[in-house]
Amino acid sequence: MMRISAALLVSYTLAADSCTANDIAGLNNCYQAFVGAYGFSMSNVLPHYWDMHQVRTGWLDAQGVKVQPKICQIGNNLVNCIAKFPCLSQDTFLTMGADSTESPRWFLDKIATKYQCGEGYQVLLQDYYCMAACREHRDDALSACSTMMQNEIAQGTDPCV
Repeated sequence: MMRISAALLVSYTLAADSCTANDIAGLNNCYQAFVGAYGFSMSNVLPHYWDMHQVRTGWLDAQGVKVQPKICQIGNNLVNCIAKFPCLSQDTFLTMGADSTESPRWFLDKIATKYQCGEGYQVLLQDYYCMAACREHRDDALSACSTMMQNEIAQGTDPCV
């Protein structure tokens, strides 16, 4: 999803990983299918988030809004799969092999995917080219905003207040 999607975050929950070994195995299966759709393999460790994200962004750059249904099909498959595991938290991504920098990225991507490919889908399609232009022309400002938000989250602050 585009970096601007982080602004769509309404709330953030930081919880300790309460997933069982069976939950982690199920979540690994969900994420194996998800990252596999972007050409990555995964045994029990998530690939680097930005590697996967760059593939998705490359699709959007090359094909524009017409690839969004495919991205949302992949995303909705993930959202439906992980819905069976309410224990999933930012800390779960640490258990799945993400480091402390990438864990919030995977967590925010999950939230953004659920919104952008669910209730926010029509907004995304309607405003796609506006958001793409912002990403293209204001990427530094968006990156700085995203970094600031992630830092606040890491410090336990709710950036939406």
